[in-house]
Amino acid sequence: MLPPPTRRELLHRGGLLAGALVVGSWSTAPIGAARPGGASVALAGERRSTYAALAATVLTGPGMRLPEAAAEQAVADFEAVYAAWPDAERRHADVLLDALARDARMKTRPGRVEVLRGSRSPRDGELAYRAQALVRVALSNGGDDHAEVTV
Repeated sequence: MLPPPTRRELLHRGGLLAGALVVGSWSTAPIGAARPGGASVALAGERRSTYAALAATVLTGPGMRLPEAAAEQAVADFEAVYAAWPDAERRHADVLLDALARDARMKTRPGRVEVLRGSRSPRDGELAYRAQALVRVALSNGGDDHAEVTV
């Protein structure tokens, strides 16, 4: 008989389930969908640079070892998906990117790796999972939302 799961395991499983549901809802909008009123929506400024730093950290790191051009392409892919998302999903991404931009660790590559590993606290773990989910959006190309991200 297996021992009962620990609190940490339950929180981890619940976070994974919640993240999977959020990421799954993000990918339901068709890429290139028209915005109401013809409004253009773009990932801009600090949010774009924060996403670019995340993508570069993941894609050029030891887990994937892709060239810098892959990170640039991931940013372009994410921008296309982001522009097609409904307002609620874009707001979720904006809140996350803003929180990451405020984190002092995001200024350096080792700091970004620490953020993406999320090992300091449960809050860090949740932030890391959500940040990895954003990177997975670009990796999925509208397909498998569960592409593995290794940092």
